[in-house]
Amino acid sequence: MLVGAHLRGLSFRKATLQQLDFSDADLAGVDFREAIFEGGSLKDANLKGVRFDGADLRDADLSGERIGMPRDRLRGRVI
Repeated sequence: MLVGAHLRGLSFRKATLQQLDFSDADLAGVDFREAIFEGGSLKDANLKGVRFDGADLRDADLSGERIGMPRDRLRGRVI
C-alpha cells in the first residue's frame, strides 16, 4: 500500500503494478509510461505532470484525482 506516499518524479515505466493503492499519493511528475495497472487505485492522487503514454489503465480507479487531468493527456491510453 502506498496510500498518501510522496513519490514525486519516480519511474514505474513498463512496470506491472498489481493491486497497488496510490490513493491520496503525491505522484507529480511520475513516469507510468507503458505501465500496466492490474487493479489498484489512483483515487484522489496528485497527477500533475504524470506521464501515462502507452499505459494500460483499464483496471485502475482514477476517481477524484486532485489535479484535473486534461482529456488529451489520456488520448491513446487504454482506459
